[in-house]
Amino acid sequence: MTFHLVHLGCKVNAAEMETLSRDLLRCGWAAGPLEGADVAVVNTCTVTQRADSKSLYAIRRTAARAKRVFVTGCFSELEREAALSIPGVAAIIPQSEKANAAALIRASFGAVEKVHDYPGDEALHEPSPHPWDREATEGSSHARVILKIQDGCNAFCAYCRIPHARGLPKSVPSRDLLSRVRELSGSGVTECVLTGINLGLWRENGSGLEDLLGWILEASGPMYIRLSSLEPRSFEKSVSRHFDHPRLVPHLHFPLQGGSDSLLARMNRRYTTAAYRDFLAAMRERKPDLSVSTDVIVGFPGETEAEFEESLAFYAACGFSKVHVFPFSPRPKTAAQAMPGRLDAKLLTARGDRLKAAAARWEEAYLRSTVGQVQRFVLETEPIGGFAEGTTDRYLKGRIPVASAGGLKRGDSAWVRVPAEGDLFEPVTKGA
Repeated sequence: MTFHLVHLGCKVNAAEMETLSRDLLRCGWAAGPLEGADVAVVNTCTVTQRADSKSLYAIRRTAARAKRVFVTGCFSELEREAALSIPGVAAIIPQSEKANAAALIRASFGAVEKVHDYPGDEALHEPSPHPWDREATEGSSHARVILKIQDGCNAFCAYCRIPHARGLPKSVPSRDLLSRVRELSGSGVTECVLTGINLGLWRENGSGLEDLLGWILEASGPMYIRLSSLEPRSFEKSVSRHFDHPRLVPHLHFPLQGGSDSLLARMNRRYTTAAYRDFLAAMRERKPDLSVSTDVIVGFPGETEAEFEESLAFYAACGFSKVHVFPFSPRPKTAAQAMPGRLDAKLLTARGDRLKAAAARWEEAYLRSTVGQVQRFVLETEPIGGFAEGTTDRYLKGRIPVASAGGLKRGDSAWVRVPAEGDLFEPVTKGA
C-alpha cells in the first residue's frame, strides 16, 4: 500500500503529517508519488479566505489523482460538507481523531487495531495521554524535526476562527516530550522546533512554558532548540531568562497583528504596543542579536489612516527581521466578520502595497546589519553541483560550498559568515 500526504498552513499541520507518515511506515506502508497512490491525506488550513481556496484546490487536485482520499485539518473541521462534496473524498478525519489517523485509514481497508479515545475540549489545560507527535527518527535527515507540544487556543481574537477548528488548549505531557527530545538528540538530530497553536498555553500541574523549556534544554544534549512562535498575550517575561542559552536558537516569530492600541483592542489581542515593546526588550536584554519576525494585518475593519500610520511607525521601531503582511480576511464564526467599517478593495490594496514595500525595506536593513556575522547553518538539501541549501539559526536562507565545509551532508550544521551580497555563505571555524 502506498500513501501520499499533503499539508497546508502552519508548522503544526506539518508536524501532524510527519506523525502520520511515521505511523503508516511502521505499519509497512510505503510513501510514494500522488499519482495512483492507494491513499492520500490532505491536512487543510482555514486561517484566511485564501487558505480556504488553497485547501479546496488541494483536495480537488489530490482526489483526481489518488485512489482513496481522506481530508483533515481546520478547513474540513469547519466546512465539512464542502470538503465531502468533492468527488473522490472518502471521509473526513476529525481534529479529535488525528492521533488515530493511521488506524482509521487502515481500518477502512479492513485492518483491525485499537483506536484510542481522544480528549475533547473539556480537557482544557490537562495533559493529553496521546502521542500527537511521535517523532520517530528512522529515516530522518537529522536536520530539523518539528515537535508539537500543545494544541488548541482560547484567545478568540476577533479575526480568527482557529479555536472553533482546534478546540481549547491541550498540552502534551512533559514526560513524553522529554523522552522524545532525548531520543532525537541521541539519534543525531541537529535541531528540534517546538511548535503548537499557542505555545505559551502549555500547562502541566502548575508548570508552564518557562519550566518546560528549561527541562527540554537540559535534556537535549548537543541538539539545538527553536521556538516556532510565541503569542504576546500568553507570553510571560520569565520565559525570556532562557534566551541567552547557547542552544536556544536566536530567532523567534512573535506575531503582533496591529501597531495601534485601538486596533489591538478591536482585534481582542489584549495587550498594548507598550507591553509588546517591553516583551521584546526583555528577550533582547538576554539575546541582543535576537532575530524577531512577525505577522501583521492590514485593513482591519475601521482602520483609520491615523491608525495605519501609527502602525507603520511602530513596526519600523521594532527592528523586525521580517514582517509577513496579511490583508484582512473576513472569516465565518468570528467577531470581525460583522464589524462595521470594512475597507473597500482599492484602499485595502493600496495600504497593503505600502506596508509590503516598507516591510521589504526593513528586511533589507536587517540583512545589512548581519553582514560579516558568524551564524550556524543547517544543511537542508543534499549537495547538488557542490552546493547545499539551508537556513541559519537567525533564519537567513542561502547556500554553502560543501567541499570547503568539510564534505558535509544534509542534516549537518556548519558555522558560516554572512556575505555582503548574494546567498553564498562562507564556511568558517567557530569563533573566527
